[in-house]
Amino acid sequence: GEEGAAEAKAEAKDSAAAEESEGTMVARVDVAEDSDSDLDDDTDPDKPMVLFCQPISLESLVQSVLQISEYQTYSMIMRMKVRQTMALRKIKDQVAKRAEEKEARRADLEADRNFGDAGHFGSLRQRICDLTPHRTDLRRQAEAGMPGEVWDQLMEAGNLISGDAKNFAQSLIKFLFDRLNMLAAPVHEEGIKLDRRDLEDMVWGATLEDFVRRFLEDGHRHLDAIQDATAEAFIAQAKAVDEMKKRMIRESVAAHEAGRERRSRPAIEEIREDKDAEDADAK
Repeated sequence: GEEGAAEAKAEAKDSAAAEESEGTMVARVDVAEDSDSDLDDDTDPDKPMVLFCQPISLESLVQSVLQISEYQTYSMIMRMKVRQTMALRKIKDQVAKRAEEKEARRADLEADRNFGDAGHFGSLRQRICDLTPHRTDLRRQAEAGMPGEVWDQLMEAGNLISGDAKNFAQSLIKFLFDRLNMLAAPVHEEGIKLDRRDLEDMVWGATLEDFVRRFLEDGHRHLDAIQDATAEAFIAQAKAVDEMKKRMIRESVAAHEAGRERRSRPAIEEIREDKDAEDADAK
């Protein structure tokens, strides 16, 4: 009898454990299904996403200020400022020098002087290379696309009658304006396209002097526009940074003065109250 009771008790315990295990499994399956549905909801592209950004702690701000006060950091900042000032001064000098070169080049082209590779043609090729000083592959392309020896031979021939001369002139136009399109801003693309079309027409109907003069004028003029735009952008950026620094200093000084005024106001009011009390006692 005791053995039968023990067996019955064990069977009841196993049955209860099985039911509990089944219930737990069902609950886990339900939780998994709920989490899957939540995941699907989170991955909905139309559902907005909320991001919580932790602000910078006071300790980090203090460490940043302390790091700036260190000699190495302060020295690096001062060296960067010196380099920026020197670069800005160099750009301004280049702008002034380029203005002088424009006038000299205009006078030479009007007088049909210095057309050769040792003159304005060679300087045009060099200016194209200077715009990408670290690209040796582009420099080799410029030297191959604008060969000085062939250009001087064209100057000696004195005309664009032969087929070789026309082919060379067309190849020069293609190289020059392809490179200008690569270097210039999108706002200049329309002007470059129109000048290219005019030069291509001149190959078949203009004299050599007119073609050479127009080719050199257009090439140098577009390069001037590219370099002037680059210099203006750099100068404008430096000016904006200086203005921002000045504004931050003015705001900092104003905030400091306002804080000092607020701190001194209670003391002034206290002095006034003491003086009023003394006057009352005197009366």
